[in-house]
Formats: sequence, C-alpha cells, structure tokens
Amino acid sequence: MKKKPWFILLAALVLLSLALPAIADDVPEFTIAVRRNAQQYISQDELPFWQMVQKDLGIKINWIEIPSTSVTEKVNLMLAGGDLPDAFIYCVSNDMLANYYDQDVFLCVDDYIDTAMPNLSNIFEQRPQYRALATLPDGHMYGFPYIEEMYGLVLTPGPFFINTVWLEKVGKEMPTTVEEFKDVLMAFRDAGDLNGNGLADEIPYTLDFGNTNSFDSYDTFNQFCNAFGMQNTAAGRANDYLAIVDGKVVFTAADPAYRETCKFFNELYTENLIDINAFTPGADRSIPPFSSVIASSDVAIYGVFSMWNILTYMQDADVAAQYAPLPRMTGPTGRKTGEVVNLSEMQEAARFVITTECEDPDTLIKLADYIYKPEISVQANNGMAGYLMQYDEAGCLRENMDENGNLIFPEGSGWKNTNDARYNTRGEKMGSAVLNEYYDVLVSYDFGAKPILAGQRVNGKDEVLSELTAFPPILLSADEAAIVSQIQPTLKNMVESYRMSAIMTGNADEAWEGYLQNLKNAGLDQLLSVYESAYARYLENIAE
Repeated sequence: MKKKPWFILLAALVLLSLALPAIADDVPEFTIAVRRNAQQYISQDELPFWQMVQKDLGIKINWIEIPSTSVTEKVNLMLAGGDLPDAFIYCVSNDMLANYYDQDVFLCVDDYIDTAMPNLSNIFEQRPQYRALATLPDGHMYGFPYIEEMYGLVLTPGPFFINTVWLEKVGKEMPTTVEEFKDVLMAFRDAGDLNGNGLADEIPYTLDFGNTNSFDSYDTFNQFCNAFGMQNTAAGRANDYLAIVDGKVVFTAADPAYRETCKFFNELYTENLIDINAFTPGADRSIPPFSSVIASSDVAIYGVFSMWNILTYMQDADVAAQYAPLPRMTGPTGRKTGEVVNLSEMQEAARFVITTECEDPDTLIKLADYIYKPEISVQANNGMAGYLMQYDEAGCLRENMDENGNLIFPEGSGWKNTNDARYNTRGEKMGSAVLNEYYDVLVSYDFGAKPILAGQRVNGKDEVLSELTAFPPILLSADEAAIVSQIQPTLKNMVESYRMSAIMTGNADEAWEGYLQNLKNAGLDQLLSVYESAYARYLENIAE
C-alpha cells in the first residue's frame, strides 16, 4: 500500500511527458547575431515574429544583439577573430562580403538554393537579376538577400514639389520647360509677401547640394542634368556618378550636359532664385538644411523643393497641402528632367548569413526559406500580423486605421509611428522578399509610401524608369573594392568642387577642360575599367 502513491506518481509523469513537446535537449539551438535598431524597445526573445518562427520550425535561437551604431566595428572584430555565431542577421555589409567571402567564414549557399529552398529559388526564377546581384566575383552566393520592390520606389528620388498657391497668386501655370521653371522662380522672387506673414522671407527654390541621403531626393540639381542632354543622371546615395548608357558604363559628371546644367544653375544663383543655405551643408548630412525651417514654420517659406516624405518634416498639414508634385520639364535638348538612382530593389545581398561554424546548416536553410514564403515575408518586412498590421476580409495584411485614415496602435503599446510597430513586432528586416505582385493582394502599401509613389508618378517615374538605366549595386572583390575606395572619394570631391565653383562664379566653361584632366589624373579610367568588368560579370550571371 505504501508503494501505490509511487506508481501513481510515475504514471502521472509518463502521461505528462507524452503531452509535452520534445524536451529542450532535443530542440535544435542556434546562436544568431542580429542588428538592433534604437526603436526596438523589447528584447529579441519578446518579438512576436521570432516567437512564431521558432514555434513553427521547432528551434530555439540564442540572440547576440548588437546596437545598430556599433554593428560594423563589432562584426568586423568577430569575423577577424574567428569568434563566430551560427548566423548573422542584418550585420554583414557588402564590404564585409568582399573582404571575407574567400576566407572560409561564410557558408556557400548555391547548392542549398537549388535543392532545399523552393521559395527563394522561385523568386530567382522570376527575377534572375537578384541572384546575379547577390553573387560574388567567384560566381557563388554566401548569403540571402533582402528584396522590397514596391514598383521602383527606391529607384527614383522623392517627389519634386512646387507651391501651387504661390503659382496662382503670381498668375503662372505649372511649368513645362526648364525656362518656364526659371520664369516661375523669378515671379516668386518678385511677388512680395506670398505667404502673408508680413516678412520678406520667401525663397523661390531650395535644395541640398551634395546630400546623398534619402535616395538623392534633396539634391534636385541631378534631375536637371537629363534635360540638358545627359543620358542618365544616376548619382545615387554615394554620388558615384555612374550610369549605363547604350550598354556601357559612363561617368555622368564628365558629360558636357553636366557643365550645361551648372551654367543653368549659375543663372538661377545670379538671379537670387536659390536658397543661399543650399550651399552650406548642415552638421548632420542625413537631413537637408531646409528641413528645420519647414518643421518650425506655420507658413510656406519655399516655392520649390524635393523631399522623400513631405510630412516627415512639414508638421502643418495646411501648409503641406499647398504643394503638388512637378511633372517632368523639357530642356533645350528636347530631353526632360528626371533621374534614376543607383540602387536596386534588392537592397542587401546578404541580410541573412550562415557561418561555417554552424553545425546544422540544413535547419537554418529551412529557416531562411521559410521567411521567403510570401505570407511570411510580408510580416518580416511590414510588421507582425495582429498588432498594427491586420488581415482584411480578403486576407490582405493592412495597417489598422480609423475612418479618418489615422493609424490605430494597440492600446498600451506606446508606439507613435509605423517604425515603432515594425521594430517591436518583427525586429530588423532580414532576408525576405516582397514583390510587386504581393501589393494589395497579400499586403497593402506602406502608410508612408503611398504619397511618395503618387508624387513620383506625377514627376514621371514610369517614363524615367523606361528611359534611363541605373548602375546596379554589383558586389565587388576585395581588390576591386580597394581600387574604388582609393579613387572614388577623390573624384567625388572634384565633381563637387567643380559644381560649386561653376554655379557660384560662372566659370563652368573656363574650368571644364582642366576639370576633365584632373578626373583623368585621379584615376577615372581605372575606376571605369573596374566597373566595366563588374558589369560584364553581372550580365553573365543573369544570362546563366
């Protein structure tokens, strides 16, 4: 009788063990280093997206969280020292790939893609350019890319705006040529108190010369180059001045159209039509100098400017409503304004990287391909379903909004914007893909993207993308990257110096031949040779 409770207890334990999932020792565990954005307020373990992933795949992830401000330094130390996790998420830059892909640090994933990753291989079949862009010079892939198409959102600058209230007050129509544009600016200058605040504070046109952030949205000089005869004005975020013209790599800032654009802007400068602050960069090059004026003013100060998202800085909705996107304007050559940016909708080649230290790569391969499932990718990109993002009746994931179009955040979340919702439900973006055909079927357009896309289309986005060819962000070898890093910064400084001098002094013609010779002496031909080889390699990879 005394033994009966023991048997009862044993039976209970057996039954309990059958009801529980596999014991912890049977669950595959992995250590993954991940970039953490400052807007992520909770730990990686608390993120709903990763809780879902681990549950669905029956794995456990031990996280190494690296603040975004120190990722480059810390990851380089890990790679150099050999103290590697099983994988990295949003930690390995293209430069790191160039330096380490042949050092037996990153797992080569080619064979896995073709044999064990149906979701990613299907994407590559539809979009071979992405596989080509993610391929290193040795012909292999060492990570999984991040793709967000959104109909070319990142391939053209943010909308180019003009104040339509001012247009009406000065009796002008929307300009259709660059000369009409100049005439409108002169009318803005001479009209007096257009904003009605009793001050002479109106500025016809502002921009940020040389600002390379937000997809070249603030430096609208580049949009005019095409109107003056340049085949392409793909300055890009690094101001690399590369473009593909008739299948060849060219340096756009050496084209005579660049000189002619400088001469036009000298006319604007001489006529006091350009904001003088446009020539003086702010302390933070990530934002344009004019943004603080826009943010602090309850009246319109500028007649014309370009911005990635006008509501990011312009807090007064009534003032913002005065602005409308500018359609393309024809220049003296018959060509029109417009620009493509040297980026790709495959924005990172290796957002998810498995290291050679991983003892069970097959399971992490399953994890990577799981995230490329369309219904999972939209959550990895836009935010986890059930929070700000909600499914509508048709099963499309949409931001939760009230009848007035205002975002509805979960009660008690403390979130103030969509980024708060994203970073605190899915964390940093990983290897995933949101293709054009997913929009309004699997996921809605991003809250902030809708007005940007609308403005870009008025600016002529569709025409621009059909006419111009950007230079894609091709992965370089370490030797190629070393040559580029030695030459490109010098060329960039020369271009910016010539442009500023030409605009402010009017010496565009006199300085042109010396400027071209200086570019050549600084290694322009060698730089173009590197990029021509890289571009040929890229085309070969697409064709395979």
